[in-house]
Amino acid sequence: MLKSPLRPLSRRPLLAAALLLALIVASAGVGFLRRGESAPSIRAATVPQLIYAAFQEDADILHLAPLDAPGRSSVFATIKHAQGWGIIGALSPDGRWLAYAVLPVGARNPQKEAEAHLLSLTGDGDRRVAQGVDLQVAPVWSADSARVAFGQGVAPEGASGTFTVLIARTEGGDARAFGAVTAALAARPVAFSRAGDAIYLAVTTAEGTRLDALTALGQSTIAPLSTNIARDFALSPDGLRLAYVEVPPGALPQVRVLSLTGDLRASEAVAASSAPVGPTLGPAWTPQGQLTFSVGVPGGQTLALRSGDLRAAAADSLASAPANGFDIPLAWSPDGTGLAARAITGDLGAVQGARLAILARGNTRLVFGNADSKFLGWVPAGVGG
Repeated sequence: MLKSPLRPLSRRPLLAAALLLALIVASAGVGFLRRGESAPSIRAATVPQLIYAAFQEDADILHLAPLDAPGRSSVFATIKHAQGWGIIGALSPDGRWLAYAVLPVGARNPQKEAEAHLLSLTGDGDRRVAQGVDLQVAPVWSADSARVAFGQGVAPEGASGTFTVLIARTEGGDARAFGAVTAALAARPVAFSRAGDAIYLAVTTAEGTRLDALTALGQSTIAPLSTNIARDFALSPDGLRLAYVEVPPGALPQVRVLSLTGDLRASEAVAASSAPVGPTLGPAWTPQGQLTFSVGVPGGQTLALRSGDLRAAAADSLASAPANGFDIPLAWSPDGTGLAARAITGDLGAVQGARLAILARGNTRLVFGNADSKFLGWVPAGVGG
């Protein structure tokens, strides 16, 4: 029987870095400003800025790092949390809001007692929008930055449960239930549909992982994704292709792409490329819709496909990792000039360290942060006070 991919929980972002799944999620652990507490407005810059959280035992420190000099980051907020539990969050596409889940001080159950928050990066403060959310489930934004989805619910060990999707709006108000999935080991939102009227969910059962859609009319199954676990989802800018990492039983992880249609249907998922030898990790789309991913072996390359025809597309090398490690792409900057990545030292079976990095064409590689640094998103140039 397939067990839930969300258990056990880790208290730190990359504490169990040697574990394969912790590697693939690229330090997925991630707080808590009091409701209504004001937060400073970030400063606008002429280049995109990366936001990351530096984990501490009782708080996460939010840093703002310019694309061209990420080592010269500045601190702009501190989010308090329960001892040993960091936030998990995501920046809105317009770079003005940070949605995050946090286990508040004094709470103990990260799957039932976490809170959902929206933090304005332009001076409008922090507000709690829901209680009782799952700290393991990363928030997912709509393309217009108006709505964000959080996950709620947990299945007992070895049994099925019910999982609810909550939607919060940046314009105000508390999060409200949008729909629920039953008879699942795990379910989490992965993207809003192209039209914005549906939410795609990765649903894990004893048979594997499938893609479902939630709409105002209910739940429907879109396509199977894996007989085991699928994760690290990335929707293309046009909303028509969903890339993800499949972790087959007893095999190496592989990036696959599912083609979607406007009527919530999909074609068979295909491998991102047949050329690389070894595990493929970290699917990320450029703003122009070019798929990038990395080969997870020491000295492995980060590749960019030349066309959308995945079965025949040739790949260009964006950057090469050092001989003692590899990179896992996270997300492209809004202008397409830099790629945030997790820089791993070691190999999949023996991870020795991890930091953040910004990759650029021409084999430029700027490394910063440490194993407890969690990437949260990009702020476009010009956004801020």
